Amino acid sequence: MREPAATGFYPGDKKLLKEIMNKLITSRKPEKITGCIVPHAGYLYSGSVAASVYSILDTSYDSIIIFGPDHTGIAKDASVSSQDWELPCGTAHLDYELASEIEMNSDRITVDNLAHMYEHSIEVQLPFLYKIFKDFKFVPIIIPSHYTSPEIFSEIASAIKKACKNKKVLFIASSDFTHFGSGYNFVPVKENQFEWIKETDNRLIRAITSSDKDTALKLGKQTTCCGIGPIMILMNLVSDGELIKYDTSYSISKNKNAIVGYSGIVFRK
Repeated sequence: MREPAATGFYPGDKKLLKEIMNKLITSRKPEKITGCIVPHAGYLYSGSVAASVYSILDTSYDSIIIFGPDHTGIAKDASVSSQDWELPCGTAHLDYELASEIEMNSDRITVDNLAHMYEHSIEVQLPFLYKIFKDFKFVPIIIPSHYTSPEIFSEIASAIKKACKNKKVLFIASSDFTHFGSGYNFVPVKENQFEWIKETDNRLIRAITSSDKDTALKLGKQTTCCGIGPIMILMNLVSDGELIKYDTSYSISKNKNAIVGYSGIVFRK
């Protein structure tokens, strides 16, 4: 059983976590969604953007696959967990059969529980899924940062697509967008910073929603979008994207030295 490692991003207390989920998700309007991109920052900053996506998911999926970036640098390959995950709100159950089949379909995909042990990008999605689905099966896959070529992303997506044949699967890419400011050692402009951040993120969003993989990868490499690998694999699996909500951490923090962009994007095909 994997124990929680990201409770600094969300409440570790079951009662408080339930209260926050109830505040973030106040209504449900389910739609037929095949995939989505959601942020993975602290709920205080990005929770409302993530909730905008989770609020419209239907609940008829056979399984859920979540792609997360590797912030720790531990993952050497695309890494699948082999454990159920403990949460303050309950247990998220691994889809053992699907995880095993995905791992067997590609030499680039391996079982590596250590790669998941301290990584937060997938874990922060699970309380939302627990709120919506209550009982679900999932496969978490960490994508290492040294995976940068279109061929690798396509290969991994093909292995996943093969394993998911005849199943209704929701694909989730966990990613924050531009990380701007001295706190992130990324200050490409000195004036009109907010306009630059929004336009930079909007260019990437437009490439993603129009299924322009080449431009999306190029822009993702040029900026500090931390989950471009998960996004690229997702783009090889889905199409017809739509931006649901965009915001930045500055709305809450008012800290100009560390501003992060958050996008909630859904795909219907």
